[in-house]
Amino acid sequence: MPTSIITDSAHYSTVIALAAKARRSLWIGTADIKDMYVKQGAAEKPFVGVLADLLAHGVEVRLIHAKEPGENFRDDFDRYPLLAKQLERVLCPRVHFKIIVID
Repeated sequence: MPTSIITDSAHYSTVIALAAKARRSLWIGTADIKDMYVKQGAAEKPFVGVLADLLAHGVEVRLIHAKEPGENFRDDFDRYPLLAKQLERVLCPRVHFKIIVID
């Protein structure tokens, strides 16, 4: 089976695209969560908006991270009230791994 080399940029784009297409579940674990914008067509959208869209479509979204995010992340988070109601979020200072589990 042929293998392909994925550049950092391609890797990032691939992971974000796959996460946005989750059908059943999306679990994200990271030490430090930051405000991130992703392209959707010609526009950019906060990644937390993508998470809110997934929740609205019945996808189970879980987030575990080590520390409280910065002000920009919190501002974007607050723009999507569904996140406060349905996002399963755990704060654990011992987390240092980076993982995304899709479906």
